[in-house]
Amino acid sequence: MSSPVLEKPSTSETSYVLLYNVSWEQLEQLDVALAGTSARLTYLDGILEIMSPLSDDREDSKKTSETPHSLLN
Repeated sequence: MSSPVLEKPSTSETSYVLLYNVSWEQLEQLDVALAGTSARLTYLDGILEIMSPLSDDREDSKKTSETPHSLLN
């Protein structure tokens, strides 16, 4: 099984990340980990898009974008 690949947006204003080669089990882990956030998950054929609404609270956005990386490594 290959490790998921994280693609970060090119600007800090972009509010999504793409993960490739994500298993269904990893998706379920991320869903639980992000349960208290405003993040929305979209999954298709091993590709996961995590979207977070733009907000003035940069720390919350930072936490949402760092969570997938820490869980999948």
